[in-house]
Amino acid sequence: MRQLYKMTDDFIELQNMLDQNPQDEYIIQTLDSIKLEIDDKAANIVSLMKNITTPIPAIDDEIKRLQELKKSIQNTEKRLKEYLQYQMEKMGIEKIETDLVTIRLQKSPPSLIVDNPNIIPEEYKKTEIIISTKTKELKEALKQGAEVPGCHLVSRKHLRII
Repeated sequence: MRQLYKMTDDFIELQNMLDQNPQDEYIIQTLDSIKLEIDDKAANIVSLMKNITTPIPAIDDEIKRLQELKKSIQNTEKRLKEYLQYQMEKMGIEKIETDLVTIRLQKSPPSLIVDNPNIIPEEYKKTEIIISTKTKELKEALKQGAEVPGCHLVSRKHLRII
């Protein structure tokens, strides 16, 4: 079977020829024949798309399962680390050295805790201005015929397979 782009080129060429000779029966029959080929090719492409996308739900399920497994492993690691730290602190041990690993308690840099943000002096505050576009309202205004500088509506086509 020929490639779709070649059939498309032939179809367009024959349509142009038909514009010049609207009564040419040979061109009309050839166009009909190519149209059938195009229909078959399009159906085959859709079948291929369906075959390719069949495993997507299973892949999504596997991704979810692996993400849950990852989270479980991370939580176990965190609990074991907290457990070991707690026991070392309880015994007053700062460092453990073995042939395989060295473990030590290390002082972390200080963390800031804000108890009451309302009483912090202005010199330690910042003001941010966030400007965003009201896209839904803007789109509706343009649909109603309003002219708004800096934007416009564009209509596109997309492929729908039924």
